[in-house]
Amino acid sequence: MLILTAVMFIQFKTVKQTDFTSLENMREDELRTGITNFKQKTEETNKRLEEVNAKIAEYEQTIESNTEASEVLAKELEQFNNLLGKNDVKGEGVVITLTDTRNQRIWSEDLRLLVNELKEAGAEAISINDQRIVYDTYIVDISNTHIRINGQEMIVSPYVVKAIGNPTYLESGLSKKQYGYIDTKLAEGKDVIMEGRDIGTYVFPNADVKIYLDAEPEERARRRQKQNEEAGIQSTYEEVLAGIIARDENDKNKEMGALKVAKDAIVVDGTHGTIEENVQKVIDIINKKKQKNNKIKNVEVDASVDQIVFLCFDLI
Repeated sequence: MLILTAVMFIQFKTVKQTDFTSLENMREDELRTGITNFKQKTEETNKRLEEVNAKIAEYEQTIESNTEASEVLAKELEQFNNLLGKNDVKGEGVVITLTDTRNQRIWSEDLRLLVNELKEAGAEAISINDQRIVYDTYIVDISNTHIRINGQEMIVSPYVVKAIGNPTYLESGLSKKQYGYIDTKLAEGKDVIMEGRDIGTYVFPNADVKIYLDAEPEERARRRQKQNEEAGIQSTYEEVLAGIIARDENDKNKEMGALKVAKDAIVVDGTHGTIEENVQKVIDIINKKKQKNNKIKNVEVDASVDQIVFLCFDLI
């Protein structure tokens, strides 16, 4: 009995040890295989991830390129429409008024020369008596008193020429001594009225009449907000007022051509009254000056932006 038990115990122990070793060996092999498979899958996943990231980057670059291309095309389309006069344009610029006198009249050639001078000075958009001047515009004399633009509109004196662009460049282009458009027309005995921030102080300091047209910022903001509402432009009175005040400060502190009242300028406060009433104030000043001096050559008007919609205007 003892012998049999001992033999059975030895056999059991031997079997159990053999199975355990086999089990350990099997688990180690499986583990190695699993790790190898995991590494392979991880490498495949990483490779796939790199491919996906590269594809995403390619898509993003394509989208960015398409966006840039769209922006360029949109800009070119806007410039083309501006060239054709199909867009309303708004911005800073200059206003030049040419007027027939008793002895001299303004001809179509005078207007064509002015338009060319403004274009060379960098004008982005031009109108004459609210008629847009585009790339194929032609201006011809119809009679001694009328000029026709584009075969449709007939205009008469005074001729108000509005040009949008950098005011400094435009003014400099027109005010070249002896050879500039303004001096040339003055030498011909024609009257010229020019509006701008520094016309009477920097551009034409020897002007016969200088008028500084001003108005309280609050009233200018009210007028501009009304214009915005009529044009469907979203803004608030507070935003418009803050913009006007900031713009005034910027204009007054420019290193060159700053906005200021010339010593011999007549200040006209346009805060109260209608546009027509304020314009009449200016006309009365001009006529009074003419009565005193029959040799008057030109009248200059200094106007801050938005004072009575002088420098920030629309071309339609």
